[in-house]
Amino acid sequence: MRKKLLILGMCVAMVFSMSACKSSTSSKVASKGELTDNSKADMQGTKYKTTVKLGQYKGLKVGESNAKATEEELEKAVQNVLESNATDQKYEEGAVELGDTANIDFEGKINGVAFEGGTSKGYNLKIGSGSFIKGFEDGLVGKKVGETVDLNLKFPDDYKNSSTGEISEHAGKDVVFTVKINYFNRSIVPELTDAFVKEYCKVYKVETVAELKEYLDAQLVLNKKLSAFWQTLLDSTEITYDEKEVAELVEQMKNQYVQYYNAYGMKLQDYLDYAGMTEEQFDKQLDTSVRNSLKNIVIAMTVAREEGLEVTEKEYREEVDPDVEAGTFDSLEAFQAIYPKQDTVDSLLYYDVLEWIADKCEIVPDSEIETTTKESETTTEPETTTAAK
Repeated sequence: MRKKLLILGMCVAMVFSMSACKSSTSSKVASKGELTDNSKADMQGTKYKTTVKLGQYKGLKVGESNAKATEEELEKAVQNVLESNATDQKYEEGAVELGDTANIDFEGKINGVAFEGGTSKGYNLKIGSGSFIKGFEDGLVGKKVGETVDLNLKFPDDYKNSSTGEISEHAGKDVVFTVKINYFNRSIVPELTDAFVKEYCKVYKVETVAELKEYLDAQLVLNKKLSAFWQTLLDSTEITYDEKEVAELVEQMKNQYVQYYNAYGMKLQDYLDYAGMTEEQFDKQLDTSVRNSLKNIVIAMTVAREEGLEVTEKEYREEVDPDVEAGTFDSLEAFQAIYPKQDTVDSLLYYDVLEWIADKCEIVPDSEIETTTKESETTTEPETTTAAK
């Protein structure tokens, strides 16, 4: 969801994985231009079979330092917006700099002999990514397009074979890479101006630099509040899982992984072999992920119903219409065939609930939070056993 692009807390990210899991199986495209099931939604959010007994979610205390953003945090948020709108420019002359993506031809030799996997042509390498062994990328900084350079390097002692995960036969050996720089692409970050904001930040409903900073500041504060209290809410909430619902979601998520690897000509087992994981361990990992995500979203949907929160049709259309109007999709129905209305509504409602809870927080001095935490730690007694007399 556009509205949530700047909300980075784990509690928000988890609901997206759940929505994606649902979307993979809920899409039903109708024929003859008729509306599909995906065009309908409960605007108060999905009713899950899994239920929760809510802990305290009103009047949660947050330290005053988590109720404001620092200048450094705001500057970083602004820079993230600028960088997300950066454009790549191709350079066929000039010198490579850190951060550029260089298109290179290279050949690696050990004791003067080329080795398998050490040669490539037209390879795009992000300089500074750490993708290649130490010294390779740094050795290209300052080198010009058309230049050929020999890099005298050494494979790490723990260098592993990328396909098997085992220590490579090249580990610890000296190697010479002969590299030719064909060209490079450099990311051009725009300047922060009112004109930039008006053109590229419409999604945040801002038109000036001042308005953008105000919006980002609010998002940062929301993030900090969520980080301060969300785990407390999770810990104080009791959940009763519907095991059939959990099993269905686990299966759907597993199918997503299967489809993903099939798209790359691989099988799920290939990934499991590489990760050194059994299918049973993988299933257990998915089960844990689903349960964590489910608890987050069911809490939010329950709070929404308790407090009478819901997404309006206007809010929904404000979210999806820009994609349709931009020509990304031929129609609203085409959009909903890929992104079911219920999933979009749930995501918007989830965000609204988080905002609603954060707005109800009580801002107190940090010392009060610290004192409460210390008292909690010192008054918690370990379980003891009584010896029979």
